Amino acid sequence: MFTAGLIIAVFIGYFSWSVLASIGGDFVNKVLSYTDKIGAKIFTASVLNNANQFVDAPPMPGDILDEEEIIVEPEEIKDAPIVEKKSTQDLLDDIQEKLDIINQQVQELITPQNTDIQQENIKEEENNKEEFIDENNQEEETVKSVEENICPGGININTASNEDLDKIVGVGPATAQKIIGARPFYSLKDLLKVGGIGEKTLQEIINQSCAYIESGLYPPLAPSASSGGGGGANSGASCKSVNNIFITEFQVEGETIDDDWVELYNPNNNTACLGGWSIQKASSTGNISKIKNFGKDAVISAKGYFLITNNSANQELLNLADMTASGLQLSSDPKSGNTIYLVGKKDEIANGEDPDIIDKVGFGLAKDYKVLPALMPNKKNRSTGRIWDEIAQEYKNTGNNSADFEIDTPTPKAQNEKYIEPEPTDTTPPEVVFNLDAIQNSPLFDVGFTIIDPFITVTPSGIASYIFRWEESEEAEWYQDGSILNTVSSSDMSVFRSFTGEYGKTYNFQVQANDLAGNISDWLPDIPATTSVVSPASQQIILINEIQILPVEQRFVELYNPGDSDIDLTGWYLQRKMQDTKASDSWGSFVSSTNFDNKTILANGYFLISRKIIGSDILSDITISTKEDNALALKNSKGIIIDKVGWGLVQDFEVNPALVPLSGQSITRTSWIDTDDNSVDFIISDTPTPKLGS
Repeated sequence: MFTAGLIIAVFIGYFSWSVLASIGGDFVNKVLSYTDKIGAKIFTASVLNNANQFVDAPPMPGDILDEEEIIVEPEEIKDAPIVEKKSTQDLLDDIQEKLDIINQQVQELITPQNTDIQQENIKEEENNKEEFIDENNQEEETVKSVEENICPGGININTASNEDLDKIVGVGPATAQKIIGARPFYSLKDLLKVGGIGEKTLQEIINQSCAYIESGLYPPLAPSASSGGGGGANSGASCKSVNNIFITEFQVEGETIDDDWVELYNPNNNTACLGGWSIQKASSTGNISKIKNFGKDAVISAKGYFLITNNSANQELLNLADMTASGLQLSSDPKSGNTIYLVGKKDEIANGEDPDIIDKVGFGLAKDYKVLPALMPNKKNRSTGRIWDEIAQEYKNTGNNSADFEIDTPTPKAQNEKYIEPEPTDTTPPEVVFNLDAIQNSPLFDVGFTIIDPFITVTPSGIASYIFRWEESEEAEWYQDGSILNTVSSSDMSVFRSFTGEYGKTYNFQVQANDLAGNISDWLPDIPATTSVVSPASQQIILINEIQILPVEQRFVELYNPGDSDIDLTGWYLQRKMQDTKASDSWGSFVSSTNFDNKTILANGYFLISRKIIGSDILSDITISTKEDNALALKNSKGIIIDKVGWGLVQDFEVNPALVPLSGQSITRTSWIDTDDNSVDFIISDTPTPKLGS
């Protein structure tokens, strides 16, 4: 039993030292004191048990006891109360129970300290590993730090390819891939979160002056109101809680319906915290919904901007954005509108009077706004922006959305600019009017036309140049001159272009003109101007000689043949134009060619067309407006105008129109004269003479 006790005591001592060897201090002493007591008790129990064996066994006869062997009972044993004697097994069980209790207490005492030690060991191991990687990278990448012009344009950590990142000192292919996986970075210091980059490597990267973070994610320290400013995640600078951040600009539609964005502005002289804030909106019916919460580290720089864009916006806007949101879509319907709310530290507001609202803007037909709603942009690529006071160098904030906002040219993350409607410009191309006789008696003649730059809504810019072209009717192949410049600044110009044709041929003419504003006309007129070159021998001339309009029952048109030969009128016809019909427009029907079939006008004779006059060559229900002035054209079987008369305010005539006859009067040619000027060739007669001559 003595031996067993001794072994147990030694075991407990070894156990205590093996567990506590690395802890030391008062804690070790305390635990060892427990262990010593337990060992002492075990040893004492063992001794006492053996001592009892000696006491119980009487001395044998002849035994001689040395003086040292005389057992003297200690005082404490003498005075100790008598207890029931326990068996050896009971003592061992008691000791085992106490050992279990102490072991549990020891574990509770050493667990926190062991955890701290383990963490310190892990951190030390990682630091050693990191320093090893730094040294290894330094050896492998030494050439990068000395190579000239390795990154002439710099390397954007957030957008560079694996190949470009590999050019940075201390960065190999594996580390480059880790950088790509850990994006975005808001400062170069954020590279410390990439495995393989420690403080030493980071300092070398900074010293290389190669890597950088784009300005949208790495705001300048002191942005100005017009510089674009900085917003985004807090990169380490302290920020302050404020309640005067403004909504300064928003766009409902850019090139596409998805180019929505909202801009915030910080008027303060310190960086403002946006963490926990939210952007919300209300429909035109007043229903409020959250667009998105700001990140916990979101900030807006002093005098800087913060841009929130639709996550489907164009890439240029996404590159500027400090935050994107799928629910940002703002109404571009002129029959609708929205209210935009900037809310401090609240996910959802119940109404527009919530005290956590930092700023709000209602536009269009929104239900909620400050005093009056702001205007909705009426076109794509327009924004609604807060008015910038150039004198005070601050944004207007009177608490009235209508007074504080205007239509702007979009300037996301920059000072607002009022949209100024450009001056209206001339957008109407020139017009062309030909003045050309249908019959030419000579192959050499002038083609007259006038080019007009019309006044529609703005002052015309003036004629710049024109191109003249022609074709022979039977060939159907156009020929054209080079461009002719207008040497005089004017909105109209008259041209007489000398032309040489051939007898027996018909020619078509058109002009294309452009003005100083760059407007180019089509080839005009749409139906080309036409003339025929007729030899005197083959020419058949018939004149419109006299016309009576009223009374209706006495209405007639008289023709006259000044030639010495009879003329077959088969295929000939009369056409009419009314007062509001342009000279370039087509003629309307008056007396059809079927009425002239098999009809002949005698040499130096007359041919009468009337409604009811006895002896008429053609009786026809000829219709002439009595409320408007008219023009008549006589055409031969080839469709060539042989003669034309216009009177009053009609727009088609020969040089100048004739006078308008009253009821009972007629327009009468003067002694069969034909100067091709209606005002000269015709007079008013108080005594009409149908088929009797003038």
